[in-house]
Amino acid sequence: MNPAEFGYRTVRRFRLAPTLLGSALIGLAVAVSPVAAQSADATIANFAFSPEPISVAAGATVNWTNTDAFEHTVTAVGGSFDSGLIGAGASFGLTFNDPGTYEYFCALHDFMKGTVVVS
Repeated sequence: MNPAEFGYRTVRRFRLAPTLLGSALIGLAVAVSPVAAQSADATIANFAFSPEPISVAAGATVNWTNTDAFEHTVTAVGGSFDSGLIGAGASFGLTFNDPGTYEYFCALHDFMKGTVVVS
């Protein structure tokens, strides 16, 4: 092997490496898509649920924390789930296994409404 041949291969290898790496990174960026959260924290504050809506992946748990001085509930429209009373500073967690849209409200303050979107 002569030195010129070795030098050519070295230069060529380094010229190709960034191109291949760049292509791999571009391919990776295209392959990655946003996904819903695996868990979510929500608050009950000032007689409102936040965030609204909540988006999570199937199997994720949503944890609501009551930061109000008053009791609240997280109750499904249709009654499929109900937290019971959540006192000031207390929390309630629920795992959503099935995709769908779940509307809920506070049974004590029916103007408080929220939605969990499970994908």
